[in-house]
Amino acid sequence: MNNHFISLLTATVFAFLGLCVTAQAGTGITPPRVTLTADNIEGVLTITNDRDVAAGYDIEALGWEQEDDGKVLLPPTKGIRVEPSSLDIPAHGSAQIHITALVPAPESGHAEKVYRLRIIERGDRKREDSEKDVQVISSFTIPVFQKPLETAHIGRLTNQPLADGTLNFTVHNSGTEHTYVGEASVTGKDAKGVETFRIKRQGWYVLANGRLTFKAALSGEDCRSSRTITLAARVLESDETWVTDITPDPAQCGDGTVSEFPTGGLKKMPVGFKPGDQMPGGLKPLPPIKK
Repeated sequence: MNNHFISLLTATVFAFLGLCVTAQAGTGITPPRVTLTADNIEGVLTITNDRDVAAGYDIEALGWEQEDDGKVLLPPTKGIRVEPSSLDIPAHGSAQIHITALVPAPESGHAEKVYRLRIIERGDRKREDSEKDVQVISSFTIPVFQKPLETAHIGRLTNQPLADGTLNFTVHNSGTEHTYVGEASVTGKDAKGVETFRIKRQGWYVLANGRLTFKAALSGEDCRSSRTITLAARVLESDETWVTDITPDPAQCGDGTVSEFPTGGLKKMPVGFKPGDQMPGGLKPLPPIKK
């Protein structure tokens, strides 16, 4: 559990985005993404083992699908091939893997095809001196885009009506290639145009012909003090910000105490909360810390 948790934080989160060159877990991968076209059906990745010990890696090519909430699905694929499927790299050494398209590139006007490479460091290697208590294992999923010769960015925002302090808005990508929402935000302003609140969060990929929904919870005070609320999504590829404004209905502002983008599975504790206090929702209290 510890190995997987630390690996997830230090490697997979960064590499899954495909927005950085290396991850801070003893392994570097360049470039951070692969692009294939009709004129270029093969791509190359370089894996560098920055550890003081030899390391082995298993590599697998997968499809890439997404649900509206951003959940990623990685089904099997026959669209690309990766070679080799296994590598052993000496300490501070590097090796290349080759990615080849097995299907024709999309024609102009059609959506790009998307895949993922899963690269997992094997756990049977020798431990480094810094890993006496916990061994850190790298795990990556690298995006592969097979593009048509011509692509287009077409996007918009839509929203559902405010209901009991909950506000959902959706980024629609009607273009022929992916986009990436660098930041999603909700900003309130009063009748004089003065900002009453602002919340933001990092976004995620929106695949071609796909959509991504953000869910915001507004405090009753922030909601009722706002004459207008602006929903925005900043798109990295085209350096655009897609926006839409709403006029909140005070009757639908609810009685929430904090404005936020809630994170599933996490609960915000009240200020001053300490172990032994009553947990929200009737959950069992946390035991006091032993001294």
